[in-house]
Amino acid sequence: MLEIRFIELPKFRKIQPDMSKPLDRWLLFLEDSPKEVLDMAIKAEPAIEKAQKVLEYLGTNDETRRYYELREKAIHDEITRLEGAKEEGLQQGLHQGEQNKSYEAARKMLLDGIEFKIIEKYTGISKADLEFKK
Repeated sequence: MLEIRFIELPKFRKIQPDMSKPLDRWLLFLEDSPKEVLDMAIKAEPAIEKAQKVLEYLGTNDETRRYYELREKAIHDEITRLEGAKEEGLQQGLHQGEQNKSYEAARKMLLDGIEFKIIEKYTGISKADLEFKK
């Protein structure tokens, strides 16, 4: 599940950040805080230092930055494709299950001696399809 948060940095800047909260530490990084403040956040959250190094590296080389952006796009596209395929597979499975249930009901109705015309009316399965499925 994807969680999205909207944060208004101007409102964040008006309050004193709580260095014990991971969100506050990351917001300090995002708003380009003074080095001393950022160093305190890095001590408490080592991943911020890694993010800072990646950001500095990407900012210095246009070709690397373009490669990174394309890679990120490819990752997001793949996630979207997989989610779409999962949903499509689920819908196909549900449809197949409904069909199987209808065929099973039609088979039982045939065994009970009910006419094809009535079976077709209630299951939507034609006589030809029913005979083919036998």
